[in-house]
Amino acid sequence: MTANTIENFRSVLEDVLEQQGLEVNASTKAEDIPSWDSLNHVRLLIRLEQIHDINFPVDEVESVKNVGELIALIDRLKAAR
Repeated sequence: MTANTIENFRSVLEDVLEQQGLEVNASTKAEDIPSWDSLNHVRLLIRLEQIHDINFPVDEVESVKNVGELIALIDRLKAAR
């Protein structure tokens, strides 16, 4: 995972949350960002699916614990296309 990958994710997250200047790294969890609630989490997943042309398997996305794991899942799904 590159710094560019984290930066791209942060940009999408900021757009979804309508909040700028978020501090995001691979270990960031949803509970670390107050506006990243369950509704915004769903909105984020939908946006990521659209951007990357993927579909998150429910069982896999439910087990994701942080940004790093979510990015790894996106990379794995993109590679499997």
